[in-house]
Amino acid sequence: MQECLIKAEEALKAANLCYDHGLHDSCASRCYYAMFWAAIAALEWAGSPSQKWNHSGLSSVFGKELVKKRRLLSPTLAGRLGDGYDLRRLADYERRPVGKKRTKRVLDGARKFVACVKEVVTK
Repeated sequence: MQECLIKAEEALKAANLCYDHGLHDSCASRCYYAMFWAAIAALEWAGSPSQKWNHSGLSSVFGKELVKKRRLLSPTLAGRLGDGYDLRRLADYERRPVGKKRTKRVLDGARKFVACVKEVVTK
C-alpha cells in the first residue's frame, strides 16, 4: 500500500510541474495516474488482494467497495477517477490538446482525491 501512495504522490508532483510549465496534456495524464495509484492504495488498505488492475476494473471496484459498501469515500470522489481516466485518454490519444481550464479542474480533483485517500488510509 505504501508504495502505491508514494507513486500517487510522485505522479501528483509531476502533474503540478507539468501544469506550471503549460504542459496540459502531460498534466492530465499524471493527474489520472495519481488517482489510479491512490485508488489502488485504498483498495489494498481495505483488504482487496494485490493484483494487476485494469482501468475500468479499478474504477468499478473502487466505487463498489469504498463508496457504496463501506461509505468511506464520496461518490463525487469516485467520479473524479472516471473523469480523470476520460481526460487522460483524450490527452494521450487525441490530436487536439486538453485546455488549461479542463486541466486545472482535473488537477484540483486529483489533489483532493489523493488527499482524501491518504486521510482514510492513515487513520
